[in-house]
Amino acid sequence: MAKWKASEWESWLLFDSLPCLTGILKKECFDSYCLFVSSIFKLLSGKISEREILECELHLLQFVGECQQFYGKGVMTFNLHSMIHIPKSVRQSGPLCSSNTFIFENGIFNYKLEINAAHGVSQQIVSSTLKTNHVRNNIDNATESTTCRNYCKNLFLPQYLTNYSRISNGAMLTGAANEPNSRISFLVRDLNIEVIHSIQVFSR
Repeated sequence: MAKWKASEWESWLLFDSLPCLTGILKKECFDSYCLFVSSIFKLLSGKISEREILECELHLLQFVGECQQFYGKGVMTFNLHSMIHIPKSVRQSGPLCSSNTFIFENGIFNYKLEINAAHGVSQQIVSSTLKTNHVRNNIDNATESTTCRNYCKNLFLPQYLTNYSRISNGAMLTGAANEPNSRISFLVRDLNIEVIHSIQVFSR
């Protein structure tokens, strides 16, 4: 749980926690926690009325207050206190589902792959992302071949980007690297290339 993403915590809160905690928490603690779960569920819904927001406000205020009573002053952190301000955020910015940052969190892993050095990290990420978007946005205009367009678009699918190697000039070769077969070795030698041992083949 220490490494869970926010979306995983959401699933635990809304769908798994109540069945799992039934019979574990004392009844008064469980009932209080139910107020928290039901309030967050309503605040995440795509459409919510002022009456429902007010109800969530009262339930969250009760939940936060009872936390000190049930679990002690040690749990009264800033994060817990901020819960009582969520309804106000919904009033000002709309349902929570329209303002969460899960999509950015899910993209962090891919952004980290674009980092090659310790300096200028943000510039590296921005530059690589813009280049990728430029290629994606111009595939349709670059060729009239449907086969070629589909091939280029598929290059960005996760299953095709699992294996890759970045070479010295910054280019990225996708696919698994293999030793050249006898046919390729013969062609390389025929071109008078002496470093056959350093050649790898990336099969797409």
